[in-house]
Amino acid sequence: MPQINKVKVAFVTHIIVLTSLSLYLLDLYFPTTWTYFGVTQKGITYYLLLNPPEFFDGYYWQLITSFLVHGGWQHYLYNIMPIYMCGILIERKIGHLKFLACFLAIGISGSVLWLLVSGSPCLGMSGISYGIMPLCIIMFKDEIIKLVGKLAFVQIILICSIHLVLQTVYLYTRPNANVGFIVHGIGMIVGILLGMYICSSSKRKCCGGSKCKK
Repeated sequence: MPQINKVKVAFVTHIIVLTSLSLYLLDLYFPTTWTYFGVTQKGITYYLLLNPPEFFDGYYWQLITSFLVHGGWQHYLYNIMPIYMCGILIERKIGHLKFLACFLAIGISGSVLWLLVSGSPCLGMSGISYGIMPLCIIMFKDEIIKLVGKLAFVQIILICSIHLVLQTVYLYTRPNANVGFIVHGIGMIVGILLGMYICSSSKRKCCGGSKCKK
């Protein structure tokens, strides 16, 4: 029998969104640096963002917490919207644990690569959002084709490919742009690889609701 939705409620996606939102709201009251009675304190984001010197000094949790904090409401909304919209679809199809594994795999890959190439602080889910979108496109290829047609699907793939190339170009042409282009690129690559793996694993066809069998 066709198996379109493995779970009905995307708990993990909602927990991720609400956790990130809670940390952002807390940071509004306890910013990265703040002064209380003349004493300067370090706020929540300082301890959670990925700061290579601090990480290698023992702040190992930053490998994961760095993509749960953001630098402002625009930064938060820009990153969280694709994760929320695509995350719900993916989680309902493959289940809570597998979706969480995909989320962490994309996020940690970006964090590790950042540690290898940069000494500057880094925060936000942009790398994960760049990975979740192609993952969703690959997993729901048949549904997308039925909805918009093969030509439009090819155009979507072309746009994603151009975007990946642009991230690589920006990496070398805008080194001081304060944007993690390399994290965006690795996020897209890991997302694509995960989508290909999921759709070919367990000796079944997982792409397309009508073909996904339990």
